[in-house]
Order: sequence, then structure tokens, then C-alpha cells
Amino acid sequence: MSIGQSRRRQPRADAQRNRGRLLTEADSVFRERGTDAPLEAIARQADVAIGTLYGHFPTRRALVAALLHDRNDELFQLGDRLLAEPSALRTLTEWMRAVARHAAAYRGLAAMLTDGVANDRSELHDSCLRMAGFTEKLTARARHVGAIRRDITAADVSALIGAAAWTAERSSAEGAERLLNLAVNGIRAPEDPKGLTPARHGLCSIDEAVGASALRKVELCPQRRQVHDHAVALALTSRCQERRPSTA
Repeated sequence: MSIGQSRRRQPRADAQRNRGRLLTEADSVFRERGTDAPLEAIARQADVAIGTLYGHFPTRRALVAALLHDRNDELFQLGDRLLAEPSALRTLTEWMRAVARHAAAYRGLAAMLTDGVANDRSELHDSCLRMAGFTEKLTARARHVGAIRRDITAADVSALIGAAAWTAERSSAEGAERLLNLAVNGIRAPEDPKGLTPARHGLCSIDEAVGASALRKVELCPQRRQVHDHAVALALTSRCQERRPSTA
């Protein structure tokens, strides 16, 4: 290898190291301060100039997309596996939990992902559309086999996932799990084909989920309160249908 070739390759190696440091520090800063954290703080911790950061990641969304790349691949592999499995309710529930955890990795990420679905100029757009596609397919399958109520849409499921992710961001993972339990009980069809109760699906009861909900400890903005109320309404409707006397 000539000296000239070595010198030409050195900047590439430096650039790769800088990019790796930026991603490492971005993950640390976003976990601590959320996705709205100053990018200057990330550059400073990575010991590079802010211009170097923008050279690798022209926008905040581009930086987030790079951070999520490998995690997106793992999530989509899970989606493919779940679509190949037979249990419609269990696979939909597992997908909801996985997406909620994914979206709660950083404070503010859930809102960025929601925006990414509609914003075709966002660096997150393609991955968000693919994520929404899995939600649509798993929801449609569960509805088709009668595992969930016929009026439940993928938009309903996405809203409930978003509410759980926001709860994990602002309150706790335990609170998010309880909200998802509440939500899944609410979207279930009134009569499970196998006659299983929510508890035998590995879910807590409606009363337990409502009584223990960590959302009671969180001050919700109007939009999130609407989503939470939607989840509660679904759950209560399901409970009323379960308790309605048979006319047979």
C-alpha cells in the first residue's frame, strides 16, 4: 500500500470512529435528557465539533434514525415471526408490548415516531410505515378470527401503543404494562373462542388494571387523556358485554 493510499484512507477511518462516538453519546444523552436534548451536548461529549455531527447526521431525525437502525431490524424480524405464528390475540399483544418498549427508549421518541408515519420527508418515515404495516396485519388477523372486537382498527391499536409508550416515558414501565393489560382486555372479543378469561391469557383483570394504573399518578395533557379515556372505555365496554345476561 502506498503512502498516498494510506493517507486517503485515514480520514475514512477517523470519520467512522467519529460516527461511532456520536451514536454512543447520542444514546446516552437521549436516554438521560430525551430526544429534545441539545445536539451540541452530544458533540461535546463525543469530543467533536458540532459541524462534524451535522456532517454525519444533517437533522435530529437522521440521528435518531441511525440510533434505531439495528433495533428496527430486530423489531421487524419479530413482526415476521409473529405473523407466522397461529395465536392471533397473543401475537397482537406481544407486538403491542414490543412496539411500546421500542417507542419508549427515549423521552419524546413516541411523538417522533407518530410524526414519522405521516411525514414523508422524515428520515423515520419508511421504518414507521413498516411498523404500522405490521400493526395493521396483526390487528386485521385478530379481528378476522374473532379474537378482538370487530370495531377495533389498527388506528385504535396504534393509539393504545402510543399511550403505553408515553406512560413508560413519563411514569414507569410497570405503569405502561398495566395500561396495555387494560387495553388488551378492552379490545378482546366479548367471548373468547376457547372460553379463556383474561387472567388465563396472562393478563390482569379490568378492576386490577384500573385500580393499580400508574396513570392516576401522572398529569396527562388533553391529547393523552383522550387516548387513556379511550382505553378505559374499551375496557369497560368489554366488561359490560361479559356481564350481560345470556338471551339464549
